[in-house]
Amino acid sequence: MTDASPPFRRILGNLDFETSLARARRPQPALPRTVRLGLSALATLLRVFAREGDRLWTPLRVEADRVPSVPGVAKVHLESGPLHQLPPAEAVLAWGMAPEVERYCSPCPRTISSPARTSTPLQKEIWQGPFPTAQAAARVNHRSFFLDTVEGLGRVLPGTRMVHSLAELDHHLARGGAGAAVEDRWVLKASCSAAGRDRLLGKGNHLPAGPSRQRAARLFQHHEALLFEPWMERIGDFGCTARVTPAGVRLLGIHRQAVDGYGRFRGLIVEPISTERPGPVTPVERNELIEVVQAVGIRLRGAGYVGPFGLDGWWFRDRQSTVRFHPLGEINARCTFGLALHVLAARLEAAGEPVGALRFRLGRGRIPSPGPKRPGRILPLLLESRDDPTLAWVQVTPPGNH
Repeated sequence: MTDASPPFRRILGNLDFETSLARARRPQPALPRTVRLGLSALATLLRVFAREGDRLWTPLRVEADRVPSVPGVAKVHLESGPLHQLPPAEAVLAWGMAPEVERYCSPCPRTISSPARTSTPLQKEIWQGPFPTAQAAARVNHRSFFLDTVEGLGRVLPGTRMVHSLAELDHHLARGGAGAAVEDRWVLKASCSAAGRDRLLGKGNHLPAGPSRQRAARLFQHHEALLFEPWMERIGDFGCTARVTPAGVRLLGIHRQAVDGYGRFRGLIVEPISTERPGPVTPVERNELIEVVQAVGIRLRGAGYVGPFGLDGWWFRDRQSTVRFHPLGEINARCTFGLALHVLAARLEAAGEPVGALRFRLGRGRIPSPGPKRPGRILPLLLESRDDPTLAWVQVTPPGNH
């Protein structure tokens, strides 16, 4: 960290945002160092929002040689260390408005009046705010807000409810709480969590003694309530990114999503935000999704939240083997990788890189090379280090080849 003074802008890569919200309610176990290293490394992807001279803060240090140059994306100065020790910045953009971020940002950062010419319209829009309060962000990122929203919009999966104890969970399971899912599968989600962390997958109408029951007990210990949902047989995932302001709600992009069997995020596919193609959903599904985005945005604004948000949804097969469209599976009231990748697609196009589709992947081991099954260009976004094997890359497919 240096002692340079403004004017400069700072991006805060606090990808442990939901953990910070949970910690404000109850004491939480520290995230393992391996997880913190991975989150810090992935936070460097937020440089897609930067202009030359911006700074990017990560909770743990990330070596600059892990962050390769990308066409159209500005180089940033990486920094780390205690957040409260950072020097003031002209403006701040955070992954999520956690309490410690709000304390750092007080008084509120000024809006940038003259963004760099190389900025894309979406990039400028995100920096211009408005920004939420930490109190509003905590309110709308709690699972109870999600449950109230899906119930209010008639989008709730049968059996979904908040449970507050093992006894309440046992009772709900015994009454067939997971009966809507194939093989009575179900999931418990912590009241504030993301990326598939702090959850438990189960099956059947009974949770026997053993590791799973012990895990459920630990989750109840650290969270005042857990969200119970039937774990549907998902056959495809998608997400969208949007923004809510006092003036209205705007859909920014739709993308396909890759998750593993535990529901953990592994990648996504976006098309340029200027495309006329409907993307991963049908025209009818798109219209339905737009209605849901508008309704969720209005509810977010009613709860005091403004700024970017993302929705996750999926297609699933019910017990009668009918494929159904579920447009509202998660609400993430913060920045998202979907938003970052839509901005990246726009910046690549502005830099003269034709983009038909952008396939983003997280992984370990090695970044793949182009080939018959991977036409186009592979752009590394994050390289591994001796301490952290996390990798990220995008496959840029030219128009007409995706």
